[in-house]
Amino acid sequence: MNIARTIKNEWPQFAILIAPFLIIPFVWGMLPERIPVHFDFNGNPNGYASKWFGLIILPAINIGLAALLGALSKVDPKAWMMNVSPDALKPVRLIITCFFFVIFCVTIL
Repeated sequence: MNIARTIKNEWPQFAILIAPFLIIPFVWGMLPERIPVHFDFNGNPNGYASKWFGLIILPAINIGLAALLGALSKVDPKAWMMNVSPDALKPVRLIITCFFFVIFCVTIL
């Protein structure tokens, strides 16, 4: 599959993956040096990280997970037994990507 066709078919995925990196410059100056990165069941922060690490880790995990799920049918040695096309995982990848983006936005707020 060529790059132009991949971008045309996967543009929502790419837009969600790139959005955090476009948001970071706008919120950088407004955030404290330590930001919460882990929350308890009541929504109270109980884990903190530096601003740089806290803003980069979720988008980086999101990109890695999207790449892994995109390549899963090619990497899995028993994928031929499942008879699942790569397009079948496309909605799952999009849902997971959206979930991580929402978590990123909540962390910024």
